[in-house]
Amino acid sequence: MGQNAQNKQPKPFWHHVNLGYMNESTLELKYGKKYPPVLKSCHHKEKIDSIAAHSSEENWNEIQCTKAPEDDSHSAFLTWLVGDTGKKIVAWIWMKPERSAAEIKFVIADEDQVFDHELLEKLSTDKISPEELGLTGEFYWEFEENGEKRHIGVVTDFERPYLEPKETLSKRWHGYAPKAWIHIRDPKVYQDNLDSTVPDPDSEDPQPIGYYKISASWGQVKGNPVHESMTLAALIKAGCIPHGTSYYDVVGSMPWVSQPDTFEFFRGVIWNDDPACYLFNDQPNNNGNYAMGVDWYGDYLMKWKLLSDNIIYRSHFGDLQFLHSMGTHKGESPEDTKNMIMLWLEVMYKLAVGDGVSPDDPINRHLKNLFTEDTKPAGSRSLRTLLMGSTPSYKNPIIANRALGSCFHVIQDSYALGHCQRHLNNPEDQIDVTLGTSLWGKVKDWWPWGEKDPPIIIKGFPNGRPGRFSHIENFHCYEGQSEDHHGHYDDIPNGESLDPSNVGSFDCIIGAADAIDKCTRLAEYWKNKTRWDDGVRKFLDEDVFLVKDAHNSDTNIDEHLNR
Repeated sequence: MGQNAQNKQPKPFWHHVNLGYMNESTLELKYGKKYPPVLKSCHHKEKIDSIAAHSSEENWNEIQCTKAPEDDSHSAFLTWLVGDTGKKIVAWIWMKPERSAAEIKFVIADEDQVFDHELLEKLSTDKISPEELGLTGEFYWEFEENGEKRHIGVVTDFERPYLEPKETLSKRWHGYAPKAWIHIRDPKVYQDNLDSTVPDPDSEDPQPIGYYKISASWGQVKGNPVHESMTLAALIKAGCIPHGTSYYDVVGSMPWVSQPDTFEFFRGVIWNDDPACYLFNDQPNNNGNYAMGVDWYGDYLMKWKLLSDNIIYRSHFGDLQFLHSMGTHKGESPEDTKNMIMLWLEVMYKLAVGDGVSPDDPINRHLKNLFTEDTKPAGSRSLRTLLMGSTPSYKNPIIANRALGSCFHVIQDSYALGHCQRHLNNPEDQIDVTLGTSLWGKVKDWWPWGEKDPPIIIKGFPNGRPGRFSHIENFHCYEGQSEDHHGHYDDIPNGESLDPSNVGSFDCIIGAADAIDKCTRLAEYWKNKTRWDDGVRKFLDEDVFLVKDAHNSDTNIDEHLNR
């Protein structure tokens, strides 16, 4: 009996993998008869002969696992010729359903490079590593087409499942096939697809509006995280945490967080930028092991990685941009943008104080137009799952702190020039600020050949007399904005330091003084457990997000501050 139990094979979690393809490039991908699929203990349910160019549609193919020898895996090489470039894309997929394990990588290789059963067997038995063959999950490829340089981004990965706190992976996989995808994107083709699409403001579908930085607002600079510092400043002013608390007091020494409860506010304020929580490792006893390790102000290098059914895509490119106090597309009415902001703030604030909203409530009970069974996470999942994202294992989450942090993010972004145009109460104090030159800029200025870069001048205010803003006149949208110009107001000018216990240190950032004041007021409401209808709604509706004489969403940044 014991011998039989010992030899019994684990029951597979799943029996097939769904592989999706999206090709937003000028190149048609097609199977070549010389390069048929190389399959080991698996087969195609139906083969996709070609992947058309200029397509933003996903095509799905099922790869069925067949009977494999004991303790063996299933794997395949899938090959497509890349237009007339003389290259081919070879995808390697490896599956082990009994372990709920799978991996997918690819390589762009010369057409005559051999990928056969012998090589597949070596990969499956670890006699050769994927890296030795150049197999990777993401690649940026430059080539010439009709005399013009083109840039193609290719990325592939498995989707990461959302798990409820007590849900096991085996239970999650029951009756559910893992999904992997291969996404090819030429930025020019992608932009052409956007330009040819007229957004429907009444549609519940995500509305793509162009590229964005992962730092969608003030720019969380490595070593000087602005969102977190502003959050600390508000919590200190409201008496929620001790005076003198610094960012480094909270995060401690990597990878351990010194003040995990306070870091839960950070997890909330970061959530709007990273709603899938992919920037954190999923650990039961550590809610912030990345701490200072992520440079939020750097350009988001994988812009082409985001898919329309991905919550990160929706936050930065689509219908959830109100999380950053921005319109989803040019021409959106300010009333529509504000309505979505107020809905989010109501749900999150009520969740933060326990005012009729619970962490275990299904998302679609409160946000049914934003989360359906087709979104990730699905609307039937809990609000806890929404805010925990891909890090459900942490044992001591404080959902109230995360919810309040998300509210802070929306308020803080609403005072950033790249996000909203507000009425300036003290235009007489406005000055021009010359940004310091980068190291590369200094090298270029020293070099005797070539043109020197002109100084970058932005709007600003002197220390001690920060800009003061009132009602909203416009919610900007990102499509059509200058990414560099937008980014200048996301940075800390000239490397100045921020001290959360000294609000004056934030004078260098336009709008920060007002943002901290408003977040402080909301923190006081939260501290006193004030109900939404007992003053909080009125404060947010008639003060923070007062819209007056506003026009539809546009692509301006600081033009209204010209003197």
